[in-house]
Amino acid sequence: MGIGTVGDFYVHNRQASGCTVVTIGGELDVATAPVLRTHLDELIAEGHARLVLDLAALEFLDASGVGVLARAMGRARAQDGWTRLTHVSPQVRRVLRITRLTEGLPEYPSTAQALSGDHGGTPARLSPVGGHSSPTNA
Repeated sequence: MGIGTVGDFYVHNRQASGCTVVTIGGELDVATAPVLRTHLDELIAEGHARLVLDLAALEFLDASGVGVLARAMGRARAQDGWTRLTHVSPQVRRVLRITRLTEGLPEYPSTAQALSGDHGGTPARLSPVGGHSSPTNA
């Protein structure tokens, strides 16, 4: 299930292991952020509050996209859920580090690990700008 495409931007989701895997591709910017925000809000409102966001195909992320990710994280937590990231590109990771969104969104190397919460013991947090990823206690 998904919303299809808007220009180069697309969102698709599937259910796996009691979670919703949301694949986001293209450019997440001021033009497409409202589409993703509505989609994620609807998922969470329907009780899908355990989200894995697969960002492998996400080519660009601006401040409006960061706001959507932060909102999803907060709304999922309010429903006793969580939001996890997987397949984050170096370009997107840099934006997440600069905006400090990395403090609340753990990154996992694979979708399977994000679904299980297994990152070699504890989830890795994206490190501060210029640093390296390392496990921390969640």
